[in-house]
Amino acid sequence: MTLHARRLPLLALFLALTTALALTMTLARPAAAIVSADPDNGTCETNGRVNAVAYLGGTLYLGGSFTSVDGSTRNHLAACDVTDGHLLTWNPNANGVVRALKVSPAGTRVYVGGDFSAVGGAARSRVAALSPSSGAAFGWSPYVNDSVKAVTTSTTGSTVYVGGDFDSAEGAGRSRLAAFNATSGNLSSGFKPTISNGAGHFATVLSMAVSPNNQTLYFSGDFALVNGHSRRNAGAVSTGIATLRAWSPASTGDVAGELIVSASGNTVFVGGRATGGYVQAYGPNAGGTPVWNVQTNGDVEALAVSSSILRRRPLHHRRRLPPRPPGRPARHRWHPAELGPRRQRRLRRLRRGHHQQPGRLRRRVHHRRHRVPPGRRPVLRDAVARPRLDLLLLT
Repeated sequence: MTLHARRLPLLALFLALTTALALTMTLARPAAAIVSADPDNGTCETNGRVNAVAYLGGTLYLGGSFTSVDGSTRNHLAACDVTDGHLLTWNPNANGVVRALKVSPAGTRVYVGGDFSAVGGAARSRVAALSPSSGAAFGWSPYVNDSVKAVTTSTTGSTVYVGGDFDSAEGAGRSRLAAFNATSGNLSSGFKPTISNGAGHFATVLSMAVSPNNQTLYFSGDFALVNGHSRRNAGAVSTGIATLRAWSPASTGDVAGELIVSASGNTVFVGGRATGGYVQAYGPNAGGTPVWNVQTNGDVEALAVSSSILRRRPLHHRRRLPPRPPGRPARHRWHPAELGPRRQRRLRRLRRGHHQQPGRLRRRVHHRRHRVPPGRRPVLRDAVARPRLDLLLLT
């Protein structure tokens, strides 16, 4: 065996071992981020249901129907330190159930929605903005005539969207969705979608999320019509004037209680109640049939998603690997046997080297290899697989 014949197998073995080690070390990192099934020592113990949580800079804000946390009075709102779970002094003292929490993009406000009429030391009708440090209410004071069950903001924080059971906001007709200026609290005159289950039937919005490009508001709940068009418990409108989007999931069940959008904006996750419960993933534009659908034996009320994409910097003139066979784990090292017979023959010819090919084949290889000079061996550069790891955490 010649020195040239030995070099390529040794180089390929070295690259394969290096790649396998890199992938193993990289893929091991997300596993540590998975939430343990065992709670940490030191937790906030409430005496009633927690309906919503929000996180900001080491503080976990809680909202619900409770009136006590760790033995101290906390009416429907509380805050705990995430490091050791001890109760913080933050105490807005809402006089009714809190059903939604949202921290502003700048981290300067905690928006609260629910059934209260007073919170943070001021009269507020079912929606309010609180200081994340003191719990005092800001002057921001919109009005809606029924329960608020979802709150979110635009990506810039300039607009606050609320959803729930109401049919009026600031004295104007608003059917289950409304938008307010985040500074003045004024009702948006252009954003007025209609959400219903038909005349005389109850309808509500339970969850909302704005796309990363700030163009679309996705929402879910219990309804059948959006702007007069059929949408089964999940729909989407433009963030400006609530123009109906084409997005229309086909398989959402009796109630879609939770909806989130991936950080990339490429996937919308929906969870809820049907025969048991379900979690589904949809594309961001058409909806239609879910990309995947997981059934549970009970209602799904909350979702969180953690996503990690491993990327390898491209090599010059690298060759593309064949698709990984179904069922093959992402860490499996690519092997030429996974190619078809025709591509296997071509790969063997390339590995023999330019100078060993007959005249006719030599010309073809010479052309396909970007004019490799005679007498020099072309170098094969293998691409490194880019596995994707998506973890869906249900609570």
